Amino acid sequence: MTHTTTQSHHAGTQLLSQCDILAADPDNMDNPVGVVGVEFSDMAATDAVSACQKALESDPDSLRFIYQLGRAHHAKHELDLAFHYYHKAAKQGYAAAQFEISVMFRFGRGVERSVQNAFLWCLKAAEGDHVPAQDDLGTLYRDGIGVEQSYENAIKWYRIAAEQGDASAQNNLGLLYEAGHGVERSLEMAFMWYSKSAECGNPTGEFNLGNIYLNPHFKKHSLKDAYEWFLRAAEQGHPSAQYNLGLMYTRGEYVEKSYSHAFTWYKKSAEQGYVYAQHNLGIAYAYGHGVKIEARTAAKWYYAAAKKGFAHSQYNLAVLYYHGQGVRQSYTSAFEWFKQAAVQGYDQAQYNLGLLYYQGHGVRQSFKEALRWFHKAAEQGHVSAINDFRVLLKKLKTQGENPII
Repeated sequence: MTHTTTQSHHAGTQLLSQCDILAADPDNMDNPVGVVGVEFSDMAATDAVSACQKALESDPDSLRFIYQLGRAHHAKHELDLAFHYYHKAAKQGYAAAQFEISVMFRFGRGVERSVQNAFLWCLKAAEGDHVPAQDDLGTLYRDGIGVEQSYENAIKWYRIAAEQGDASAQNNLGLLYEAGHGVERSLEMAFMWYSKSAECGNPTGEFNLGNIYLNPHFKKHSLKDAYEWFLRAAEQGHPSAQYNLGLMYTRGEYVEKSYSHAFTWYKKSAEQGYVYAQHNLGIAYAYGHGVKIEARTAAKWYYAAAKKGFAHSQYNLAVLYYHGQGVRQSYTSAFEWFKQAAVQGYDQAQYNLGLLYYQGHGVRQSFKEALRWFHKAAEQGHVSAINDFRVLLKKLKTQGENPII
């Protein structure tokens, strides 16, 4: 999704050239009339470089052509040259180039990473009326990147961009109203800004609008509207929206309960790396929800989520290793995954870790360690852990030991 376009201070010749056709920025209002621009991913980079070099030969003072040559090199992954031409235009006040330099500094692309320089160049571009830079500047202030964190300034810049129709800024402003950061919390104001963003086709705005409708505290609470906006976002590939659709089909919320449809949406989301969907896809394969039971595939998806630190998947993967379901049986691997979940406070994993220490499975037997993990799970109200803790504590005291918890 592109941002709203913006006007530059230094327009080059407005005569249409091949450089414009092949390398123009969709967000740059300095483009000649009728030129919509080309995304980096769609650019014929080699042809664009040649065309923009020729354009500059005919008009060497055109900041637009200098900037577009930078874009062409950027698309060709020649980042040193991209930075050179961006900087040449940026230092003469070309806002679109200033914004690209900001992005390069922020993420360390073709230049040593510097969030301070990213902020300074973004500020220049924003003050030059470059709308995407205004939105990005709001984010830098919101998250304290290269500048002291300030919700007040974040709101200021988001609002400037949002009122010019920038869908990303509208969504970001909605987030601040929903959270009550820098403004009085208001679901109604969040709804208004999410709606504006969603109506522009922004998938994140559509997703957040769906979430507002899902909120039972929202006066216009509607599962139907939530479903419809999630669907719009999901069809554009938004992984969180795809996951939420999966949940609605799993629970039968507004739609008829369907593990098959839930599986379809979980899979789309999981394949994009969304950890909650990866976990739920593992459950689907483990229990045959909407798909044939395949323990090996369940283990694959549990592992995908587990390696990202998702405790429930770590626990489920440990269970598969303990029983040898879908993976080669290994008490050692079971111990390792139970422990990773346990240290995150997952009570069942803490209890099972205690059992492994007690049994000496996958780890050297240690009644003291078993007692310690039973105690951690017991503190969370785990009934079996409470009972086993009492029994083991009594046993150790009978043996003359005084374990320290």
